[in-house]
Amino acid sequence: MTAPTSSSTDTQDDAAFLRSELQATRWMLDLATSLNETRSEQGIRSRLKRLMAQVEGSTGADLHVPPAWHGSPDHPDHSFTSALERCGASSSLVWQPSDTTPDDTSGTLFVPVVGPTGLLAILSWGWRRRPDLEDPSQTARFAAIARHVAASLERAQLLERRTGIAMGLQSAMLTPLPRVPGLELAACYVPASDDEWVGGDWYDAVVLPADDRHDLRVAVTVGDVMGHDLPAAAMMGQARALLRQAAQQHADHGPALMFERFEETCTELGVAASGSAVLACLERSRTTGGWSLRWTSAGHPPPIVVDAHGTVRRLELTAEAQGMLFGYRDVFDGARVESHLALQPGATVLFYSDGVIEMPGLTLESQMDELGDVLESEHHRGPQAVVDSISMNFGTGYDDIVALAVRLPADA
Repeated sequence: MTAPTSSSTDTQDDAAFLRSELQATRWMLDLATSLNETRSEQGIRSRLKRLMAQVEGSTGADLHVPPAWHGSPDHPDHSFTSALERCGASSSLVWQPSDTTPDDTSGTLFVPVVGPTGLLAILSWGWRRRPDLEDPSQTARFAAIARHVAASLERAQLLERRTGIAMGLQSAMLTPLPRVPGLELAACYVPASDDEWVGGDWYDAVVLPADDRHDLRVAVTVGDVMGHDLPAAAMMGQARALLRQAAQQHADHGPALMFERFEETCTELGVAASGSAVLACLERSRTTGGWSLRWTSAGHPPPIVVDAHGTVRRLELTAEAQGMLFGYRDVFDGARVESHLALQPGATVLFYSDGVIEMPGLTLESQMDELGDVLESEHHRGPQAVVDSISMNFGTGYDDIVALAVRLPADA
């Protein structure tokens, strides 16, 4: 960071000075670009450590966010803590010589990082030789570094606050799955955007009243409201709640009529939700104890079933059975189509959003094959292993990912 003194009579000194200034400028550009890409305090700290270690004469750097420097395990000595506090109190550069070098040739420079709201952090930067703090170009450079760090910290802290709010909102809307005797259920949600941590996809499951033919019934739904931000999440919450209400209020009917009633309620209440969804009923026969699946689709990918032996079956649908997206009853007002499938003991049924299988540069067929491979290899470990594998291996960040897996008991 320290450039040699320029001399008008010494061409070599002039060239060396220009090279040093160019190198410092490039480094500042790298610093600004790198910090601009960070989204967390830890990311900022890691990048600062890496970049500042590249500066000639540097012995390392760290970022201290108040009040973290009090009693810091990395620097328990009083002189270091005292220098941090003096820097914070004065918001000015503080040089602290190393205890092992009384001639002041090495030590730590403390740089205050100040934003509109006050002191944000302090940067401690070790040097083999004391920087010239009387040189305006040097102090200007330190001030520029502090401004870049301050902007990155403010952005990271804002994102963390928004993430906390968003995660609380998402957690409140995506309620825990019910405990159902004999069934194993698990679900995952991975948002499209790391900045928001919310989106328009949902999953849900609710136990329905028994009827004349079934002694146990569970309604399962996975859907996708258009959008990947807080407004989409709010709209998703309304749609999910209304669909759950429709399933419970019209439990004596099948999923097709339940879904139609949901759409009618959205229209009546002025809820302008649109997107895709699948609504299914898993039902256990009173007489045989066997399980069956009834479902209706509103433009949503159909479920996938894997039996206890690992054989995967895609539930292909006709265009009519695939259905129209919901939210467009002014265009399509026909009856929803219902599909039916008898399930084998020990089978696992997977419901998922289109973000799992629709990825830029990859064909739908190849993604369906990969999803089938996950079911084949993980189903024996249970639904949680299935959705964990999906959350780790699918998605690109462009669309939300939701998966809900249900495993039936091995014996009917």
